[in-house]
Amino acid sequence: MPIDTISAILISYGKSGNKNQWKSIIMKAKEYCVLLFTIGICGCAPWAAKRTEDKTPEKYVGLYPNEHRVGYSARDTLKGLTGVGVQVVIGGSGVREYGLTEQVLQNFVESQLRKHKINVFSGEIYPVVIGSPHLVVSVDSRIKKAGGPVLASISVTLQQQVWLDRNRNLNCYGHTWGTHLAATFEKGVLEDVYRMVEIMIERFSYDYLEANK
Repeated sequence: MPIDTISAILISYGKSGNKNQWKSIIMKAKEYCVLLFTIGICGCAPWAAKRTEDKTPEKYVGLYPNEHRVGYSARDTLKGLTGVGVQVVIGGSGVREYGLTEQVLQNFVESQLRKHKINVFSGEIYPVVIGSPHLVVSVDSRIKKAGGPVLASISVTLQQQVWLDRNRNLNCYGHTWGTHLAATFEKGVLEDVYRMVEIMIERFSYDYLEANK
């Protein structure tokens, strides 16, 4: 009901009563209506925002700190891919002291991609595929003392050939999708590293399949 209508009703009732008292009542009624209106707007705002947010399942959101996705169109850059190659880079000595090597981790990443029905190109094939799409899985780790906690930075990025808008004759490898994790692993280092990589590959697989369904 409009505020002016409420005021008119209260004034009509107030003609037979104390005018000052009814003026006070009218002012409070107006304040109350404004408050309800404000609450209504605030209550609708989150709902409106939720309707436009990414449809990514909640289980993939906030699983790892420092997540980085290249803009809202990161998923769109996966559309049309028929598979990906895999390149693994391990820097530092942290996880190496626990026995992790590039080949072991590459085998794990490829198995995770195949589990999600994503075609995996070999190192000889992906460079000749249009765009040369490949996932770069990087694990950079340090350890202060033998047997101690491992400080690690893990990233999974999709690299593919991109062309410059200002000169379509120039192209280079560009990072079009990615996610990153920084963490400290104390016990069960390899299990934790595998689990984090698994989560990140799962996130990539979800976006890949959503873009190509």
